[in-house]
Amino acid sequence: MDRWGDTHLQLLDWWEIDSSGHSARVGSGFADQFALVNPMRQCEEERTIRVKTTGPDGRWRHVDRKITVKQVPFPLLTQAPEPKIIKPEFTECRAQDWDAAKEMRYCTVLLEGEAWDTKDGWLSDSSLVWRTDRTDLQSGELGEGRFLSVKLYTFDCWGSRHRLTLTATDSDGNRKTAEHVFHVRFPVDFVC
Repeated sequence: MDRWGDTHLQLLDWWEIDSSGHSARVGSGFADQFALVNPMRQCEEERTIRVKTTGPDGRWRHVDRKITVKQVPFPLLTQAPEPKIIKPEFTECRAQDWDAAKEMRYCTVLLEGEAWDTKDGWLSDSSLVWRTDRTDLQSGELGEGRFLSVKLYTFDCWGSRHRLTLTATDSDGNRKTAEHVFHVRFPVDFVC
């Protein structure tokens, strides 16, 4: 490739050629940036790589090189799942109901969420955990699942702000959390 000049500054196309002479493009980049990676290959093998570039005259040139490819263990890049809170769509409710045991007002709210993971796909109900930060009013853990009906409490006339979270955990233990701020207010006609 040196005969074409400074190839490390030229854009190159990289092709793999099989034993029958067919070629497939496996990438492009500059001469010092190419790495051939195929995690499906399980053994050492000899392969032919064709490097194409344009010469000084603007015409395509190529050179074929035989290389030996060895399987090299490398860590699979894992990503955390992507949780999404679908409901509640709104940011507040009026606490019309009364819980005599707790002596507090509450709203019943439908929660809906989901999470996608690149390895696991759509996560199951047991991988989705809902929480509120208002542990002074109720249990912090609201439950798990894609759909959940919960009571959110308030104890004063001005209402209570809940930070609702949906934490998704994939099969590798990667986790990510989505959040939604929600206010539970007293009824409009209630006099404090």
